[in-house]
Amino acid sequence: MSALRGYNATILAYGPTGTGKTYTMEGSLRPDGHGIIPRSMEDIFEHIRSARNEHSTFEVRASYLQIYNEVISDLLKPDRSHLMIREDKRRGVFVEGLSEWLCRSPDEVQTLMEHGSSARATAQTGANDTSSRSHAVFIIVVERSEKFMEGSQSLTGRLNLVDLAGSERPRITGATGQRLEETKKINQSLSALGNVISALTERRARSHVPYRDSKLTRLLEDSLGGNCRTTMMAMVSPAAEAFAESLSTLKFAQRAKGVVTTPQVNEDLDPRMMANRYEAEIRRLRTELAERDSRTTIDLEGFDPHKPLADIGALRADFSGGKTGSLWNRQREEDKAPAGRYKQLLLKQRDIMITLTQRLHERDETIIGLQAELDAQDQRVRELQERFERQALRLAAAEKALQASSKANMANVGSGKL
Repeated sequence: MSALRGYNATILAYGPTGTGKTYTMEGSLRPDGHGIIPRSMEDIFEHIRSARNEHSTFEVRASYLQIYNEVISDLLKPDRSHLMIREDKRRGVFVEGLSEWLCRSPDEVQTLMEHGSSARATAQTGANDTSSRSHAVFIIVVERSEKFMEGSQSLTGRLNLVDLAGSERPRITGATGQRLEETKKINQSLSALGNVISALTERRARSHVPYRDSKLTRLLEDSLGGNCRTTMMAMVSPAAEAFAESLSTLKFAQRAKGVVTTPQVNEDLDPRMMANRYEAEIRRLRTELAERDSRTTIDLEGFDPHKPLADIGALRADFSGGKTGSLWNRQREEDKAPAGRYKQLLLKQRDIMITLTQRLHERDETIIGLQAELDAQDQRVRELQERFERQALRLAAAEKALQASSKANMANVGSGKL
């Protein structure tokens, strides 16, 4: 349900080949055999049906891609391959040119999933009759727009459902030729994933995390250590010959538990609502500061005004290091907290205003560009209209000449008969 509240979320299936990752994600056609993807869609649309009202609207879009031999392709439009990974501040990491399909029900999502799965690279190996030869990512984007009296709000949640290709040992799977090359690429990308997890869980923070070592880790950058809530399912095999792979998977899952992400709500407010929200927060902090200033007192318990001046040193020591001093220092620290938050809020408000100004500037540039295109189109229309008028004049003149010639011919024919 995190995606419905505007968060990015990822469910990751990891494990050796033949352990049921694809079945777990997609399931079967039996009513009781639904996998993670169909169940997630049922929950999303059920929530939408219960939460929809006259002030809120929902939009669900789906995409499906695979990473085969380090090449990203669109499973819903197989002609789109060699897609590139891009990044910007608003969308984060995304695949440029990936198609998005509007979905109105779980059945439509199921149809897209089945269509994409049929185009996914699979092959028979010694460990699995239909082994996945690529990493697949099913992406669901849920946009929720709400209108209030003070403005409008838009929440955008993104759900990544990742079915990783399984790690393989050629001596067990018997891979040769093309299957062996696929195995090398799969193991290479999974090794890069392990390196990223290791870098993120080291006690000393590393200045560099190798996200760009593979397309898989680059695509999952936000899921692994960024703005996302991530769940990983570790698959193991009961087979004795897969003991080493199962043990390695469990160790990897144990390391992955130490990864810390920083999920944030993907919220887009109109300028009026954003200004109202921050003005209310500023008023609250100002009130809190005023209340703290009004009740700031120093507890002088233990202070005897009749002490002789000879004990003034002890009094100074009591005031600076004793109970009174500790209360005073604690009060000062408590007063600094709202002031710091107030300062941070002002800085954030300034950054937001700068961002809004930049967006308005970009919008103005877009409008100017569109206006220039419209002017060019108008000029083109005028040129075509003038050309059409000239052509019409030519046709009219030709028609008159033809009529005159026809009359002359008729007159000649009549005079000949006479």
